[in-house]
Amino acid sequence: MGKNKSFFLTVRETKTGKIVSVCDKEILGKVFEEDEMIIDLRTNFYYEEGLTIEADVEKIIVEIKDAFTSSIVGNEIVDALLKAGIIKKFKEISGIKYAMTVRI
Repeated sequence: MGKNKSFFLTVRETKTGKIVSVCDKEILGKVFEEDEMIIDLRTNFYYEEGLTIEADVEKIIVEIKDAFTSSIVGNEIVDALLKAGIIKKFKEISGIKYAMTVRI
């Protein structure tokens, strides 16, 4: 993965705190299913016109550290955040890695 790789980042301010969603650009608009589990990247949760930006790993790390919760989908972004120590565990659906963070 190149240093300047960018991902889709959406940040929403709520009463509870910041909600962050991130995904690899190549998988936006796809659906991944395995057994009873589904990740649907067709929703505006992962890409909302006027709200979603393209961001590098450094920007994503800043937003996740400040978030109440985050949803992270994609092999490249999950691997980058594992390497950076931002997440410790992940799951997979149909070969696609995903992780969540929650600040308690």
